[in-house]
Amino acid sequence: MKSAILLTALASSLPLVHAHTRFTTLSINNASQGDGTCIRMDMDPSTTTGFISSITSPDMACGIGGAAPVNRTCVARAGDSLSLLHRAWADGTHPDVGAIDPSHLGSVAVYMKKMAESGAEDPWASEAAGDGWFKVFWDGFSDGMWGTQKMIADGGLVDASVPRDIEGGYYLVRSEVLALQSVVDGDPARVDPQFYVGCAQVYVEGGGSAAPSDTVSIPGYVDESTPALGYNIYQQFPPADPFEEFGPAVYGPGGAGSGSAGTGTKSAGVSTLAASSASDVSASAVGSCPSTTVLEVANMCLTELPAWSDDTPGYLPKCWAASQSCWDKLTECWDNVSPAVNVDDQNQGCNLWNEKCTSLVDWCNEGNLEGPPGAGQVLTPAKGTLARRGAKMRQRRTVGARGVTARNVGVLVKGV
Repeated sequence: MKSAILLTALASSLPLVHAHTRFTTLSINNASQGDGTCIRMDMDPSTTTGFISSITSPDMACGIGGAAPVNRTCVARAGDSLSLLHRAWADGTHPDVGAIDPSHLGSVAVYMKKMAESGAEDPWASEAAGDGWFKVFWDGFSDGMWGTQKMIADGGLVDASVPRDIEGGYYLVRSEVLALQSVVDGDPARVDPQFYVGCAQVYVEGGGSAAPSDTVSIPGYVDESTPALGYNIYQQFPPADPFEEFGPAVYGPGGAGSGSAGTGTKSAGVSTLAASSASDVSASAVGSCPSTTVLEVANMCLTELPAWSDDTPGYLPKCWAASQSCWDKLTECWDNVSPAVNVDDQNQGCNLWNEKCTSLVDWCNEGNLEGPPGAGQVLTPAKGTLARRGAKMRQRRTVGARGVTARNVGVLVKGV
């Protein structure tokens, strides 16, 4: 017992950020959707990696700030693979820290909840908290490793897939990390399970007509009597006691779960449908970024400045008005930038819009009578595909994420 308490004390003495984690980036079929894109999160960088303090809080659904919808919605097809990236520093500025402190042992899971039918005008009006959540991935303790250890080894990634037979529509995809380093068996004062959760907004195309029936309410799916929440990770290794799965069974295509609760890794099946391209996005979905968008920053779409000509020589009221509009948009960008975006990187995010505004000032000072300069030039950097840590990590990916090629996946935006 003394050694267990000592280990806990040492873990708690580490810098705060080392102890926490945040789901920051969603990839679909290995195609990154961009840091913070489509993801609901606490917008305060100092608290966004924190855990949920109460298992009865509505924040158990999608985290602090997760009740509020974001403007953007990522698009996937039924059967597509999902990769959820987690970071101890949300903006990725300290990659050496990794996904979460290694002392934080526990399970990882991915849930989904249907929020609205295809064609809904306001698909995110319903509450995230409440019934309707079904599980598509679970990893507790298996193959001699905890789910969090596998997540760390795979660079912070947790893989799942969209069940191939579910009906289309708008879904929340929920990441769940349970850390048990503050749970000491036999000492009620130290039973303090830590849940780290976050949600991404996803529009699912294709699929079938299945509606999972084995759903749970979040909060409500766990309570103080749930065995996993009081599990002692400091017992002998490997653990003598089984770590019981909590929540519903993992949903399997055809409506069945993947089996009884246990300790292993489970995932919903993958589709054999051909991968779609961004041009396949349904016209009935909420809508895409405006065609005049030149820069995407997480959940923001920055549109091109209005064109002008025949400005007044010398005074240039049109040019300077456009310049002011540019700076106003920059202020809005900085005020709303996601904590998942590295604001110090000059090659991404609001910094690219700052360069555009600076260039426009030079343009006006040169006396140009029309503009804007470089109209329509897309500033958004290429998002690329996932880079994984070696063959062993690729081999350990879930069945639900295999056999799918990377593609460009469309991203929707609501009412910008």
